[in-house]
Amino acid sequence: KSIIPYGQVELDDEGTAYNTAWHSNAAVLSEVGTLQVEFRYLAKITGRMEYATDAMRALDALVKIGTQDGLYPTLIQNIQVRPSFANDEISIGAMGDSFYEYLL
Repeated sequence: KSIIPYGQVELDDEGTAYNTAWHSNAAVLSEVGTLQVEFRYLAKITGRMEYATDAMRALDALVKIGTQDGLYPTLIQNIQVRPSFANDEISIGAMGDSFYEYLL
């Protein structure tokens, strides 16, 4: 199981997690960034730092993949244990922009 999270979780179905059909083999870069912010805040308000620690593992995994120019493709493969880039499209717009904003 990959450390990069799936985009959907069914809360009423025992927590089944999956990617939506149009990107079934990959996570969207901006969603990975969004989760960092949301889970760090959740850790703060609940006092359970494991939420922040677990969420940061996804960002650490992206850093380990590395890039040539510091920019990440919009899709990250997350169906295997070791994450990898699922495409080579770089965007500072849709599907990518918020990831870079959250890094600030």
